[in-house]
Amino acid sequence: MTAKVTPNINILLAEAMYNKLKIATNEETYYAAAAFPIDSDYYNYSNSFDSESEFFGGTDSDFGLDDQAFYFQNTSTLHRILPGGVSRVLPRIDWLKGRIYEAWPAETNFYVMVREFVSGIGRLNVYKCLFSPRKPSINAPTGSSATPITNADGYVWQYMYSISNSDAVRFLTNEFISVPEKVTKEEAETLVSGTNRYLQYAVQENARIGSIYNFEIDSDTLKTSRDSDWQGGRIVTVRMKDSRSDSDAITQHFEGTVRYDSELNKFIPSLDQEGFGYQGLIKVIDQDGKLIPGLSAKIADGLGHGSNSTEDLNATDIMLVSRNVPQDNFLPLAQNQYQMCNLIRNPIDVSTNKVATQDFYVSCKSFTTDNISTFNINDIIAPYPSDNGRRGRIVAVDRDRIYYINHINDKEDNKFLDSEQISLDDGVNKIHTIKKTTDREVIFNSGNFIVSDWKVSPLVRAKDQIESMNFILSF
Repeated sequence: MTAKVTPNINILLAEAMYNKLKIATNEETYYAAAAFPIDSDYYNYSNSFDSESEFFGGTDSDFGLDDQAFYFQNTSTLHRILPGGVSRVLPRIDWLKGRIYEAWPAETNFYVMVREFVSGIGRLNVYKCLFSPRKPSINAPTGSSATPITNADGYVWQYMYSISNSDAVRFLTNEFISVPEKVTKEEAETLVSGTNRYLQYAVQENARIGSIYNFEIDSDTLKTSRDSDWQGGRIVTVRMKDSRSDSDAITQHFEGTVRYDSELNKFIPSLDQEGFGYQGLIKVIDQDGKLIPGLSAKIADGLGHGSNSTEDLNATDIMLVSRNVPQDNFLPLAQNQYQMCNLIRNPIDVSTNKVATQDFYVSCKSFTTDNISTFNINDIIAPYPSDNGRRGRIVAVDRDRIYYINHINDKEDNKFLDSEQISLDDGVNKIHTIKKTTDREVIFNSGNFIVSDWKVSPLVRAKDQIESMNFILSF
């Protein structure tokens, strides 16, 4: 017999992965890798420019050992994902005037991010929609009240948390926003009043167990099951009962209405009073206690709305970020380009033969020449004057030091040697003599590829550019 696995397991998987990644150890490390300086090499390997192909290429369209070897072969730099570079995230939804938002427990469009200014200071707040009148939102939710906020347009919102400046720098993109983890009792003892975490903790502590703010409408079922109560645009009272026989156990009964708008051809709900203290299975009834087919409701998960932001907002995505500031030995390679960004687990450091732990590694080969180089990025070099077929592609130039990759599939052994001469692959231009060769700082093809993200257009690096490499892991 096969057991059913519900979508709720995704929250647990995301939490387990987040907890694993946020703890810094040198036994398991993750690196962002920049690879593929130009798209023609990728096409020659995969026979495709498809940006969605990801692992396309090699013997088949699935990721295999040949793909990993080719991607590693073309990698130029590795940048460690540090403990502060991981967060659970949500698809970004900005509040926009005139948009209709759904109320929880909808799966999408039930929360918003709002940028507001308090005493001249900007703050990014995230709110959960508890009740939607199913009409355009006119008033943005504001403030950081620990209790739900009812706006003049009929929407009811719960302030969830504020995104810190540091999290905004690392994790806020056009597509995603960060979600902070739940405030623990231990952390709460040291919180300073008015801070983001303090405000989030206040919401957690004020969450009401067994709360109901919304009822969902199945319009097709409701239209076919209406009785005389719905004639003439009448407003029908909406009440709720739970699985207990004693309704007095409910601390506050839900009260609302629903009416059919013939001009809009839709049902319009309203909320008069939220409910608290409900348990078990909820049945939606009218003022006479009759079940209303087509209406359903769900009790707030856990300890109530706001008690745990990651679970409240169904945060099943994790973002990993490597933030690179060009300096020291990264400077020459910070001025090249790349077209693929990979996430690699546990590459091996050449100098220690152990799991890599440095913040940065040069993962391509290099050599110094007899004088200032005349080569350019993307030039193809070959042995001179006797050409035995070895080829390399220049990925960075730093005066007399040349960085290169073996861009041709399965040609990792195409190394250039101390004291030999090289030229452009035309065999006559830019002739230089190699003084000293240097291999990669990590062992070739070591580690495991977790994500491989192919970009349609090359990403060009600049000497003074602060660079973020972001990965999304979805569960």
